[in-house]
Amino acid sequence: CMRHFDETVYAEPQKFKPERFIGYGAGLSPVIDGKPYAWVPFSAGRHKCSGYPLAMLEIPVVMALMFREYDMELLDPLPGYNFQQAFGVIGPDEKPVRVRYTKRSK
Repeated sequence: CMRHFDETVYAEPQKFKPERFIGYGAGLSPVIDGKPYAWVPFSAGRHKCSGYPLAMLEIPVVMALMFREYDMELLDPLPGYNFQQAFGVIGPDEKPVRVRYTKRSK
């Protein structure tokens, strides 16, 4: 059963109530009404998105192709780090980092 249709988690799960997904927490593991992982759109564990392993393999390939074809320059300083945990990953804070890229001549 999909967690967001579970009546033990949400009252009237078939009704459209987007406000029910407002919670707190980091990333895709918010705590809603005291229930952790009440909304995990790509799931976790054995029900995780089946394309996740392929995406993890494709990301370095795409990045390598980008770095091979383009010169990149940071326009903003690197952001600080937000040490709030989200699935055990420490990521940058909310400030954007702009990048200028130019096609390399062959």
